[in-house]
Amino acid sequence: MAKAKGPKSLEKVISSIGPLKRVLLINPPVHETNYRWLHWNQPLDLLKIASWLRQDLGVDAKLYDFMVPDKGGRTPKHKLDRDWNVHGMDVDAWHFGKPIEHFRKTVHKWTKQSWIPDCVIVSNLTSYWVSGLLQLLFGVRNLAGPYGEVPIVLTGNVPRLSPETSSKLPCVTHCAVWGGSPTEYAPSYDLYAEHNDQVYFCALDPRNPKLVEETKKLIDDGHVSFTFFSDDIFAEKTFVEELAASGVVSSYKTHFDIICGVKPSRLSLDKVRALQKLHVRTMCVDYEVDGKGDLLAAGYERLRDISLRDGFLRRPGLMNGFVDFGLPGEDFERVVYHTLVINKWLGGIILKPFGVLWDRTTEAERKAHWPRPEDQSPHAFPYLTQNKAAVDDYLNLYRWQALLNYRNRGATFDFLSNTMLGRTVRTSVREESWTIDNIIKEGERGAKQNPAHGLTLPSPNL
Repeated sequence: MAKAKGPKSLEKVISSIGPLKRVLLINPPVHETNYRWLHWNQPLDLLKIASWLRQDLGVDAKLYDFMVPDKGGRTPKHKLDRDWNVHGMDVDAWHFGKPIEHFRKTVHKWTKQSWIPDCVIVSNLTSYWVSGLLQLLFGVRNLAGPYGEVPIVLTGNVPRLSPETSSKLPCVTHCAVWGGSPTEYAPSYDLYAEHNDQVYFCALDPRNPKLVEETKKLIDDGHVSFTFFSDDIFAEKTFVEELAASGVVSSYKTHFDIICGVKPSRLSLDKVRALQKLHVRTMCVDYEVDGKGDLLAAGYERLRDISLRDGFLRRPGLMNGFVDFGLPGEDFERVVYHTLVINKWLGGIILKPFGVLWDRTTEAERKAHWPRPEDQSPHAFPYLTQNKAAVDDYLNLYRWQALLNYRNRGATFDFLSNTMLGRTVRTSVREESWTIDNIIKEGERGAKQNPAHGLTLPSPNL
């Protein structure tokens, strides 16, 4: 079957394949050294594509989600056979998601029930998660019977960001980008019922004009946990405030988590009170700096003042601030200082490593500088050498995060405070009268005595 060059619209691709009766949608496993948002993975694009296929084309759709959390609320994982090399250091690599064998058994069950898809649609969240995607693609092609020839359509960020790479992937027959109006379609959460998978939360798009209507229906269906999949929920043409004012979210059993971030500069008193009406349980605050790299202090300070006055956002563990690092040309000392300031203002930090910047590079440049897709991941620190840093510098930054986020009696330690302890700690660090590096190095020496596996990257407290 001939491959199309470059991605077309998903609508045109589906039309070209022919009338479809059955479509299998797949959220593939992730192969990575670390995956920070295991609980929050949800293939919102596939769930909306399923609604489009069912409502507009009358297709019988099924979903296989490798990344759905288990009954304990966490995505399963197992170690891959080989470690990955990150700047000369062997690091444990993991298969996040259900095992491929579980997928084979599910497909075998469907085949015995005479359910065989006319098309398979796969969507990958990032363009550097190719290893897990390839395992899934070969897994589909190696299935018995018609799966050897079934059209496989790849959509999502791989064809969007790396069209040349996606067009050369084995097993893929079509690359597509959904060109419709995704906000108009409500996600098909009922697809999880067939697998008896629990929907722990419902992802929402704040740009959806039907946000109030969609949320009400989900609440009426028994869902109580929601999160926004958007980097800026108060950007222009979002409907979060309308949702808060609607009264749809009335019960305190219903709550929201804001995991992708909200910009401090946009958080007025009215917007904070809107979040209060939505019973926000967790809120991640975006990292905002000016052109010189200094924190936009006014936005953070206003947020701190509002939260202190109203008391809403000061609940322990509710609010955390992102701190970006790993960007080319960064000032490492400034990053560390910003962790202290944001921890003081918000009560917790989340380090946000950056992978290759798509808006500053072409696909050809990315392939030339980082030939392995996994080298473009944030956890591979692609700009490390440009910043004249070492892997240990960034790993120590993760350890520093854990220290800052440790809570005693509901509060983290304020290293910038004017207390006797705060002044003593700052003085001792400045004079290097003690160092935690000796403790860290002692632990690393112990790890090197057992070289069966590489280093496991630490995860933040979320």
